[in-house]
Amino acid sequence: MNLTDIINQLNSIKASSAAFADTDPDSLKVLTPDIDALTSAIEMLTAMRDTKIETADELKDILDDYKKQALQLKILQRKFTKAARPAKKGDIWICPECGHKITPNHGHCHWCGKKLGGW
Repeated sequence: MNLTDIINQLNSIKASSAAFADTDPDSLKVLTPDIDALTSAIEMLTAMRDTKIETADELKDILDDYKKQALQLKILQRKFTKAARPAKKGDIWICPECGHKITPNHGHCHWCGKKLGGW
C-alpha cells in the first residue's frame, strides 16, 4: 500500500466516522477526538507525499540527517561565534581549540578558525 492509498483510506475512515457522528449525537464526544486525529494524520501524510517521501524509512533518514546537521551547526556556532580566551604559556599564546601558537590580539585562530577573545 502506497502513501496515497493510505491517505485515501484514512479519509474514508474519517468520512465514515463523521457520518456516524452526525446520525448518533451520543457518539459525537467519542468520535470527535478520532476525527481530529485522522485529520492531523492525513495532513502530515499529505505533506510527506507532496515532498516525495514515500516510506517511513525515507522519513527516518531525512530526520536523522536533519539532527546531524543541527548538531554540526551547533558545533560550528560554538567554534566561530563564541569567543574563548587563549591560554598563555610563558610568552606564547595558545589557541584553546586546537592548541597551536597564535598571534596576540587576533580575533580568530589562524589554524582552526576558533573565535578568540578576553585577551
